[in-house]
Amino acid sequence: MVQVAKHFAFGIVALLCLLALYIDISRSWQGGLMGLLFMNIPLYMLPTSIAGYRAHQNTGAVAILNVLLGWTGLGWVAALAWSFAKPASRPFPHGPK
Repeated sequence: MVQVAKHFAFGIVALLCLLALYIDISRSWQGGLMGLLFMNIPLYMLPTSIAGYRAHQNTGAVAILNVLLGWTGLGWVAALAWSFAKPASRPFPHGPK
């Protein structure tokens, strides 16, 4: 059941991102600047959503990077790349013996 909820939530976020891109490209929505900002929040927070969906071990750090430096573009790309990164393999799962 949890998996279904995760897939559903990720699908909603993906649809909102596509809608935000459509609005940005067409500029046909009458909601004005506040509406455009409201629709772009899912796109802006996409790296955080992906990290949370993948249960990334550093989801909090990805979210902080995304919120604080995402506006630069480079910070957003770094957060997106980090959200897709594989977790580091640990040679000693219970510590060295």
